[in-house]
Amino acid sequence: MISCDTDLFLHAYNLNSPFQQAARDFFINHSSNREFVICELVLVLALCLAKKPGGG
Repeated sequence: MISCDTDLFLHAYNLNSPFQQAARDFFINHSSNREFVICELVLVLALCLAKKPGGG
């Protein structure tokens, strides 16, 4: 099983991050890996942001 935490998502999203390309590459390289899972805390954070008035 391969997983990642919120930091990797934030770096992949932030074009100004010095780790953006590496984080993006990680997701691209694992996009078809059936062993890749998303940490449940990432899902909880996404739900909290989605339900927050104003979207963020």
